[in-house]
Amino acid sequence: MDLIIIAALSENFVIGKNGKIPWYILEDLQRFRKLTLGNRVIMGRKTYESLPEKFRPLPRRENIVLTTNPYYSYSKVIVMHSIDGTLEYCRNGDKVKENFVIGGEKIFRAFFPYATKMELTHVHRQYEGDAFFPDINWNEWQEVMREDKRNKNCEYSFVSYVRRE
Repeated sequence: MDLIIIAALSENFVIGKNGKIPWYILEDLQRFRKLTLGNRVIMGRKTYESLPEKFRPLPRRENIVLTTNPYYSYSKVIVMHSIDGTLEYCRNGDKVKENFVIGGEKIFRAFFPYATKMELTHVHRQYEGDAFFPDINWNEWQEVMREDKRNKNCEYSFVSYVRRE
C-alpha cells in the first residue's frame, strides 16, 4: 500500500495560516486535483473544515477525516479515530489506486513514518504562518522528478520523492 504525502510548503516550511493557505497558485491546485482524483484523501478535522463548503467532501475522491472526537460525523466521509485504524482501513478497504495524506500539520506528522512517496510543491518564498510541514530527514528521500515554475507572484517547484530503501 502506497501512502503519499501531498503538500505545498514555503521555504520556511509554512503550510498554513489561520486555517488557510497563505498563497494562491492555480497550477498547484490543478496538480493536487489531478493527482488525487479517483483516489483516497486522508485529512484531519481542521483541514476538512477549512475546505470551502462547495468542495466538502472533495468530489470524486474517498474522503477520510481523522479526529479524536468520538461524536464527530459528516455525511459522505469516512470518520476515523486512530492512525492504526486508518492504516488498516487503507490496507483492507475498498481498493483505490493511491492513498494521499493532505494535512494538516498533526496529520502529516502522524503519517510520516508510513509514507512511501511525497508530492510537494516547494514555494520559493518565506511566509508567516501557524501550521508547518514536519521537520524530516531529507536523506531518507530521493527526488525522482522536478518541474521548476514561475507565476506573477512567486517561483515554485513541483517535486516528487520516494522513500529510500
